[in-house]
Amino acid sequence: YNITEPKLSDKLQEIKKKLESEFVISKTARAFQMAMNYRFRPEALKTIVGVMTSGCYKPFLPLQALKIFGHQFNLLNSGVVMNLVTPLNDLSLDGKDEKAAANVVGFDSSAVYTQGEAKRKVLRGDEEALNTLKYTNDNCIYLALGTRGAVFSSSNFIKGKPNLRKNFLHVLSNKIT
Repeated sequence: YNITEPKLSDKLQEIKKKLESEFVISKTARAFQMAMNYRFRPEALKTIVGVMTSGCYKPFLPLQALKIFGHQFNLLNSGVVMNLVTPLNDLSLDGKDEKAAANVVGFDSSAVYTQGEAKRKVLRGDEEALNTLKYTNDNCIYLALGTRGAVFSSSNFIKGKPNLRKNFLHVLSNKIT
């Protein structure tokens, strides 16, 4: 018997957890579903901002990927944009130091938005930085980007000093409105 080899019961627990994540509707999924079913006023800006304390999981079976695709389709057809504030602990920019990554407020499918954007009246973003941006993708990030939304790094907000937090909130609010 090898001590480093996982026990059968541990393997079964892991399988059970993965199957539950595929077939059971989580609290997070229920919250997003409720927000997606919200009846917006006809002339209202249709924006949902999900604030996460931890990232979503990656799908184990293709069922979740199909569900996410269906949600994207429904949101796009109804004109709703999904934005996400989530910890991006492994956020980095290839060829740049940690300070450059800590300067990132968020990103969408076309650009990266940094603290420097707070000084601008109209956000432009850095399209080139998007090519060097590295992060762990998950279902929630995929959903937000697929609905023309943006993803914001709560970990960079938490690490920031008060003036940087103010800039962060300025960029975030300008991006989602």
